[in-house]
Amino acid sequence: WYSRLYAAAGSSGTPLQAALDSAGAYFSRTTADGPYGPLAGVNQYSCRQNFTILTTDGYWNTSLVDVGNSDGTNGTQITNDKPSTDPNYKSFTYTAASPYSDSRKETLADVAMHYWKRDLRGDLANNVPSSTDNPAFWQHMVTFAVSIGLKGNLDPATDLTALSNGSKVWGNPLDKEDADRIDDLWHAAVNGRGRFVVASNPSEFARALSDALNAIAGATPAGAARGC
Repeated sequence: WYSRLYAAAGSSGTPLQAALDSAGAYFSRTTADGPYGPLAGVNQYSCRQNFTILTTDGYWNTSLVDVGNSDGTNGTQITNDKPSTDPNYKSFTYTAASPYSDSRKETLADVAMHYWKRDLRGDLANNVPSSTDNPAFWQHMVTFAVSIGLKGNLDPATDLTALSNGSKVWGNPLDKEDADRIDDLWHAAVNGRGRFVVASNPSEFARALSDALNAIAGATPAGAARGC
């Protein structure tokens, strides 16, 4: 991982949407090179959880991904593999509402929602561990986000309640490269049921990565790395 990190070549572009879309596409794979197991359709572990940590030191500005206004559009019903009369039956339908939804498409938040609210592997049992913070029991992607140095117009420490009750709204990240695009990064983490951190120095960045990995470890039941 570090070899790939240090070998990466930088450029003037910041294609966060394409990067997040690529991660979601990977978690949607049915082939043997996907995340669910060694053989396509055989011995694939349906309960595995999928996490992406998206880090950036700038505003996204290239390679927009059009998945529609995903967070502003209701989803389809997803159920587990139990009959509706079974006490363990589960059903979920995403309903567009604050603090997740807005009225725009082609945002980073839309990409995160696109890979959270959909069943990425309709051929596998829906038995992914869920929680109060993340009710998804189907194969999906959780998005964590770290902004290196740049802050948005909104304050993640205090504004989530205001976004939830409608007294504040997400800004427009499409009109120009500005702090609204950092808020869009936070919005992606909200939609993806992950966490968002602004790291202003190397120590804060290291702590943000450590906190994200600890949160992932805490969300993953013992034995999940080996299979269901």
